[in-house]
Amino acid sequence: MVSWEDFLKATFREWVRIFSGATPSEGRVERQLFRFASVGQRLALEGYALQKVCEEVFALFRQWMKEELSLPALPEAGEKVFEQLLLAGMALARGYGEGVAFRLHSLARIDPLTGLYTRRAFERRFLYFLDYAKTGRIPLALAILNVDGMKDINDVYGYPVGDLVLRGIASLLEETGAEVLGRLSGDEFGLVFIRLSREAAFRRVKMLLERIRKLDFLADEELRVTASCGLAFYPEHGESWGGLMAAADSGLIMAKMKGGDRIEVIAPGTSSRIREIHEGSVLVRRALQNPESIVPVFQPIQDMQKATIVGYEVLARVEAGGRLVPASAFISAAERERLIEEIDRVVFAKALRVKKEQCPPGTLFFLNVSMGELERGKIVEDVIRTVEELAIPPFEVLLEITEREAIRDIEALRKAALSLESSGILLTLDDFGSGFSSFSYLQLFDFAYVKIDGSLVRGMRHGEKARLIVKAMVELVREIGAEPIGEFVEDAETARELAELGVRLVQGYFVGRPGPLPQVSPK
Repeated sequence: MVSWEDFLKATFREWVRIFSGATPSEGRVERQLFRFASVGQRLALEGYALQKVCEEVFALFRQWMKEELSLPALPEAGEKVFEQLLLAGMALARGYGEGVAFRLHSLARIDPLTGLYTRRAFERRFLYFLDYAKTGRIPLALAILNVDGMKDINDVYGYPVGDLVLRGIASLLEETGAEVLGRLSGDEFGLVFIRLSREAAFRRVKMLLERIRKLDFLADEELRVTASCGLAFYPEHGESWGGLMAAADSGLIMAKMKGGDRIEVIAPGTSSRIREIHEGSVLVRRALQNPESIVPVFQPIQDMQKATIVGYEVLARVEAGGRLVPASAFISAAERERLIEEIDRVVFAKALRVKKEQCPPGTLFFLNVSMGELERGKIVEDVIRTVEELAIPPFEVLLEITEREAIRDIEALRKAALSLESSGILLTLDDFGSGFSSFSYLQLFDFAYVKIDGSLVRGMRHGEKARLIVKAMVELVREIGAEPIGEFVEDAETARELAELGVRLVQGYFVGRPGPLPQVSPK
């Protein structure tokens, strides 16, 4: 292909030639002006900035006029050379403007990296085929595909390799036979299939994921790429762009939650729950960008014999939209994305400072940590350091272990337990009785307090069997030298029954809901 410099050079020479002789015909001048406009269009379509165009074109003009042209030798037309150059420049500018307009129009429809539709153009084409499917009662499938670990690819190998991956996947998409293809965002693609059964559409996408796994992008390095996909079908998952997109996107989220490199089709009507999980992830990430929005709240624990508050369980909340969002809305997302430790670090630091500044000596603070956090050990180091910096008596701080993650490394847990023991910080077991593993924890750790699972405490009001189980658990806790705490105590009757079983410490709505620390501190 002839370069724009060569094309401009030839055009300029012809321009000089036609003005060097007799008066040129109007048609001949117009043809040359059209050629100058073509050069301007090519420069715009190739992405040259206007300032760069002016600099390079003027540089070429000066060079050619100096090296190849003898202006004094030109006839009378030479006296109007600047007028001629002005005409040429105007033609270049007009062509450049037309090229920019065309390029902007194309960019609004076509992604320049992959050649696929942009999100907006994809939606328009999708709506066309959705109307077609509705009119003819034709099956339609929407697939949303996302590259697994795209951020890591860009970080490790660089964006040029990332672009290579996206172009490679786009080329495979074009071989699927989909009616519409689009790049919906940086690493996300959309496909629309019509006239295919659910099974056939699933097979097409499955084959696509298999071919993506086989792509070899770098000869000298081990770079294996996988993708995840969510599938939605008309009319089962919806009859609109929004409904089908939500279902496909929810399937994609579920595929990511299960480890990626897979296809997921959600059951109709369940997308709202998946979206809640996704929104929880967004909430957590935004909160970590603004730690001021992460706040601790405190639920009191009462000694029923003395009728006094002896301590508080510290719970996390995120301030969003003028309200405090409870942990249940984001805890699953925070754990799935390994952000729970960052959330806990902020909450614990703020809570311990509140304890130091507002609570009298002897007030217990219970801080929730998962087995996984304890195993990794970083949160233990942070709590020990904060307690030492604030000069808080370590035996007034208790790490409350919750069973949210499976144990992977027993030795790491023992190491964390030894660190806590040497620091003086105590341990509490949460939800005792909720699963068999909680009994094995009694062998691994020395607990100062054990919280009886709330579902068993609630069940005491509805059956003698639950009461007998709680009684046996209380006796076991006492035998190993720990103090039992009754959770989810919601009325005076339940508190009285627990007291009869030897449980003096209770926690629940009967005692108080989670909230700011009361102005009147416990004494």
